Amino acid sequence: NHPPYAAGFSILGKNIQPYHYMIAFFGGKDVKCTKFALPGSKKLSQYVILALKNRKACLLANHGSVIVGENFEETIDLTQELETLCKQITIARISGHPKLVSRR
Repeated sequence: NHPPYAAGFSILGKNIQPYHYMIAFFGGKDVKCTKFALPGSKKLSQYVILALKNRKACLLANHGSVIVGENFEETIDLTQELETLCKQITIARISGHPKLVSRR
């Protein structure tokens, strides 16, 4: 999908770090960002498989995001949660220097 804030983060080409406990909804300690590959290419699908290992979301570099849920409702909920998280981080970055959540 191509939600504006998550797509904006994908343009940065970086993983989304744990600035908020919501990161746990997606599995893992972060949301991974793939390397860039052409949309629809086999290379991009390989990157997505790697980025989604043990996770429910990833960013596609310079493109958007992929969300995987147990069913349609979970997929939509996680899509909205990722967009909210990206928006919150954007607001925090505009206002200052966001702090990471401790794993302890």
